[in-house]
Amino acid sequence: MTRLLLSLAAALSVVAIVAAGTGTTFSAFSGSTASPGNTFAAAASFGGCSSAGTVTASANIDSWVDQASAGSNFGNDQILKLKRETGSKANRALVRFNLPAVPSGCTVTGASLRLFAASASTGRTMQAFRINPTQSWTENGVRWNNQPGATGTAATTSSVSGWNQWTVTSQVQAMYSATNNGFLVKFDVETNPVAEMQFHARNKGSQHPELRITFG
Repeated sequence: MTRLLLSLAAALSVVAIVAAGTGTTFSAFSGSTASPGNTFAAAASFGGCSSAGTVTASANIDSWVDQASAGSNFGNDQILKLKRETGSKANRALVRFNLPAVPSGCTVTGASLRLFAASASTGRTMQAFRINPTQSWTENGVRWNNQPGATGTAATTSSVSGWNQWTVTSQVQAMYSATNNGFLVKFDVETNPVAEMQFHARNKGSQHPELRITFG
């Protein structure tokens, strides 16, 4: 009889019903057991990501800075300018996005920064850095001489006409874990040969900066 009871216990699927407040939570456990004690292990979580998919975040501030005009602000411009040229003539772009809330049970599994250029100095490497979480900036206050610093490893892409895209998954994951101050975008080398990119800013009529975030 004892052996029969143990055999039946090893084959059972156990259903636990737990009352919680005014509702009831149901958790199902099933499986075979080779354990001498006929024990079952529950999963750490149930249900998974409640709303998997990709969401496009909009820029809430953007600007660019000019090394040759270190005290000037360009926060109201319709373009975001990048430039490389010897003689302290570099330009850099800054952009920050409203990050959507992470759906229940989900994590950030991918992220892409996208900036649109009507024309291009093609084939030049451009970098996108996460801006230091301790260094905030404002659209109408940022200048070359007070620009925030970058942190971490750069995402890179090669310049093209149309949509330019950087894979920034690790940067966005870090933004959710700490303060979100956006991205600093620049050429990898800021000396000759001369190259320039002009991206549409959020003030432009179309093709605004995008941050596409995938949850899973």
